[in-house]
Amino acid sequence: MLKVLHSESPKASIPQLPNELLHKVILRSLMDALHTIATTTTCAWEVNILVMFCRVSGSFRAVSKEIASKAFEIPKEDVDDDNSFLGTVQKVLLQRTQEAIVTALEQSLALHEKISPKQIRDRLHTNVLNELDLSRCAITLVQAFNELKDHAGYMKVLQPSEILTKCIKALLYLIHKSLSKVEKAVDIYPHVLLQREQVIRLNLFKLPGVLAGIRQICSLDLTAQLGEEYGMDQRIQAIQRLWMHYCPFFREV
Repeated sequence: MLKVLHSESPKASIPQLPNELLHKVILRSLMDALHTIATTTTCAWEVNILVMFCRVSGSFRAVSKEIASKAFEIPKEDVDDDNSFLGTVQKVLLQRTQEAIVTALEQSLALHEKISPKQIRDRLHTNVLNELDLSRCAITLVQAFNELKDHAGYMKVLQPSEILTKCIKALLYLIHKSLSKVEKAVDIYPHVLLQREQVIRLNLFKLPGVLAGIRQICSLDLTAQLGEEYGMDQRIQAIQRLWMHYCPFFREV
């Protein structure tokens, strides 16, 4: 039976699920969401399920955070801050799901020789390779752009000047490494990222943290000296030009 919370407020009493049932409802919902994310491309609701649960009520938020933090091994400092928690969960959720998909696809490749007739086997082999490209590319880009978002945020806090301090040099190196990941992904997966009419093209801006990472790194106001480090200015502009036509909001950077 539902518990009823009594209050001196003139509003009607609010029914509340018992904690045991609330845990089961949220856990089952998260399990179903993970399965949907791993098996379909139409999953906007499932990807944002924790955002919605955290907005339902205080008890929904507390139980959702408790379950998700244990399931995805979220650091305590991220659990305490709602925005940090939700952002971290989305990144972990995508990465874990994509890693599971990659493992399953690699197992499928190992078995494809047993499929007959040959025409079907070859077609399935091509499709599995395409899906592997999508998954590997997505994992790389989510990692790289979320790193860039963090690095650019720290750089803005430091308010870089003409003087290359140790902290700024370290940040520039980290930005260089993350930019290199993006550049390598573009080199390896151009058919996934850059062809407008390509059926298997990845929807870059639906990946968690990617748009925020692009906007943060492109909004950096680097001095001449800082921009010369690792050819930073030219590389950031090249990334901006690659995807500007895919995202109208990106043009406002």
